[in-house]
Amino acid sequence: MSSESFMCVGPGEALAYLRGDVRRASKSLLIVAPEVDDRFATEVVLRADRQVRIRLLVRPPDELLGLSSRETRAAIRRIAGHAANSEIRCLSGLAAVCLVVDDCVLYLGSEAWSAGSLEKDTGIVIRAAIEAVGGATDLLERLWERARPLDGRDSSGDVTRAEVVSKAETDVSDMDLDPLARRALQENPKAFVLGKKPRPRGGKSG
Repeated sequence: MSSESFMCVGPGEALAYLRGDVRRASKSLLIVAPEVDDRFATEVVLRADRQVRIRLLVRPPDELLGLSSRETRAAIRRIAGHAANSEIRCLSGLAAVCLVVDDCVLYLGSEAWSAGSLEKDTGIVIRAAIEAVGGATDLLERLWERARPLDGRDSSGDVTRAEVVSKAETDVSDMDLDPLARRALQENPKAFVLGKKPRPRGGKSG
């Protein structure tokens, strides 16, 4: 097995790689994680072509607590609103964290799929050619078959693309950025911001 088939992607980089791969997807995306946040779902639907089949496999939101449950419910609704061929399933006790693009590229994450984790946390994401990971496709499909279907439109209706764009623009406007950085984020889907140290309160930094 060639070592060139694998790469480790660290904090601040994973989301940029994912954005590029999602934009290039032509057939399918499979997102697997115990929980997913709404901002990550927004990143996906903004960049995925509407002809791309998106499958999302998560734990039942009732198994999650507080913010995790609310964010996962919002992500389910957003993925479900992306296109008619989106599919959502739930699997109790799910622990795997994977994302597959076009049955070719596999991401293995050490964190839940959330934009904040991918940008700021200390987790490591592995990006690999799925053919180099023996049995990965079969294992993921078996998890999918065990899961129960969930209609993401049941509770809140479809999420429109205009709402998705509005959410993304709000995320950018809430950041403390200089004008050039703000424009780069708005115009370039692959752009990202590395974590910034918080400013000290009540005095100047040393």
